Amino acid sequence: MNQPRDIERLLDQWFADGSSVAPDRVIDIVADRIERQPQRPLWRLDWRHLTMNTTYKIAAAIAAIAILGLIGWNLLPGGSTGVGGPAPTASPTVIPTASPSVTPATTPAASAPAALPDGVMTAGRYRIKPLDASSLSIVAAVPAGWVGYPSNAAITSPEGNSGGILLSFMKTDGLLSDPCHWDLDHTGESNSGDVVVGPTVDDLVAGLKANKSYTSSAASPVALSGFAGEELELQLPGDEVLSRCDKSPGDANGTFYVFPRGFYAQGPNSRWHLYINDVNGTRLITMISVAEGTPQVDVTAAEAIVESFQITP
Repeated sequence: MNQPRDIERLLDQWFADGSSVAPDRVIDIVADRIERQPQRPLWRLDWRHLTMNTTYKIAAAIAAIAILGLIGWNLLPGGSTGVGGPAPTASPTVIPTASPSVTPATTPAASAPAALPDGVMTAGRYRIKPLDASSLSIVAAVPAGWVGYPSNAAITSPEGNSGGILLSFMKTDGLLSDPCHWDLDHTGESNSGDVVVGPTVDDLVAGLKANKSYTSSAASPVALSGFAGEELELQLPGDEVLSRCDKSPGDANGTFYVFPRGFYAQGPNSRWHLYINDVNGTRLITMISVAEGTPQVDVTAAEAIVESFQITP
């Protein structure tokens, strides 16, 4: 009976060599011994004080073979690492790239306003001198196609003042009690007016509303370029009145003056939208004259021009 001794010798040699694979005959002998070895109940063992007898060497050899086999299997190319499917493919590592630097767009400086030209204008900013012998100036944004009249400090819509919009300015210290009969001294020139008004915005608004030759809306506060004032609208009469009005020399049609030495009605049933503002002591009247039948788009454009005003006293 030298089988146990042979096994111990073979195992001692195998452990000493540090082999990772046991000879086939060792495995056969170990398996035969396990079948004939009486089974013992499992106990909780303190592995620190466990001595390595022959039986334990056999069990350790089997465990080592199993562990080495498992490791070798996992190291094989294409080996499976899980149950029910192929090994998951490793996701490529994404290396973040630096975001391109964004250079902020440079906003070009606003171009200097051009002087109001005589004729059709391109879209842009224009400087207007609204009053004679005054340092006051206005810069306004005007759409393309509008027409400039620098000698009158006026702008019209593409249709012209008699079929669209006339935008201009006035200054006055008085009113005419009868805008239709303004030739009081029979010279064919409107005079300074027979109604004196006070120096404030409210004084002029009150004088306009008191006249019954036209109808006027309620006044409301308005500020242009930071200068306070009031706005209101006048509805001027039709041909039944204008045909009986005084005439200027060489004019076959009668004229209807709201302000003396100012602009007169630009056709029957026209409307005047007036902005009256105090610009550092100067009472500036901005007029949008709207001819009968003017498209609303032109009215809206004229109001936008006034809202764009940059007033320099």
